[in-house]
Amino acid sequence: MKFWKIIERFLRSTTLAFVVFGINDAAFHVHGKALTAGLVNLFLVMLAAFHWGFLETMITALAAAASLDYFYMTPIFSLYERDPQDWISSGIFLAIALTAGKIAERIKAAAHQLRNEQQRMKRLYQASRDIVGLARLSNVGEYLTQLILDTFQLKAVSLWDMRESRLCRSGQSTLTNNELRDISSGKIIEDSVEKGTFGRTLQIGSTSIGAIHLESQQDAHILDTHTIDAIASLASLALERAYSLNTESSAEAAKKSEQLRSSILDGLAHAFKTPLATIQSASSGLLEITDR
Repeated sequence: MKFWKIIERFLRSTTLAFVVFGINDAAFHVHGKALTAGLVNLFLVMLAAFHWGFLETMITALAAAASLDYFYMTPIFSLYERDPQDWISSGIFLAIALTAGKIAERIKAAAHQLRNEQQRMKRLYQASRDIVGLARLSNVGEYLTQLILDTFQLKAVSLWDMRESRLCRSGQSTLTNNELRDISSGKIIEDSVEKGTFGRTLQIGSTSIGAIHLESQQDAHILDTHTIDAIASLASLALERAYSLNTESSAEAAKKSEQLRSSILDGLAHAFKTPLATIQSASSGLLEITDR
C-alpha cells in the first residue's frame, strides 16, 4: 500500500514538473517577462503545497527554478549560469518557493486539524444527546456499543459492565474477553494510534464499573486521546444512570409488592373474620337454648 502511494506521488511530481516547464516555455514564446514567469511559478508551488505534500512542493520548486534558468538567464536554453548574481537569484527564488510551500502546507494541516476537531465535537454532542435516551432500556450495553460504533464510524466497540457481569460487542473486534476484563481491573493496555485501538477503564469517582475498547477504521483519524476519554466518560455516565434507574425501579417495585401483599392479607383477614363472627354468634345462641 505504501509502495503504491510512493509511486503515485512520484508520478504526480513528475507531471507537475512537466507542467511547470510547459508554462515557462509558453511564457517565453509569448515574450513574457521573467518577473511574471517567476510569480506564476511561485503560484504553482503554493498550489502544489495546498493540494499535496512537501515532496510535490519541492519538485515543483526545483522544476520552476530550473525552467527560469533555462529560459530567462543567460546563456538561455542551458542550465549554466555565467553571472554569480543569477546563482543568487535562483537560490533566493528556490528558498522563497520552498518557504512559501512549507507555510502553505502548515496552513493546510491546521485547517485539516480544525475540521477534524469540529467533526469530533459534533459527534460527541450527538452521542451525548442520544445516550440520554438509553438509560431506561433493558440492555443499555448493547445499544450503547452500537450507538458509539455508528456515531464515530468505528470498526468495533467492546464494553464490559462489571456490575451486571455483561459483555457487549458491536462490530468485528480483535480483543479477547479476558483482555477487556483486565482493562476494567486496572491493567493498562497502551493505545495504538497506528492500529487505531484504544482502551479505557470506566469509572464513577474512584470506583471501577467496567471497561470499553474502541477500534477505528484503517487510515481513520477521527479518534484522539481527548475524544477517547470523553467517550469513556459518556459510557460511564450511561451505565451509572441506567443502574440507578434500575435500582430505583426495583425499590419502587418492592414497595408496590409490599403494598399489594398487605392489601391481600387485609382482604383475607376480613374474608375469614366475617364467617367466624357468624359462627360465634350462632354458637352462643345454641348454648343459650341448651341451658334452658
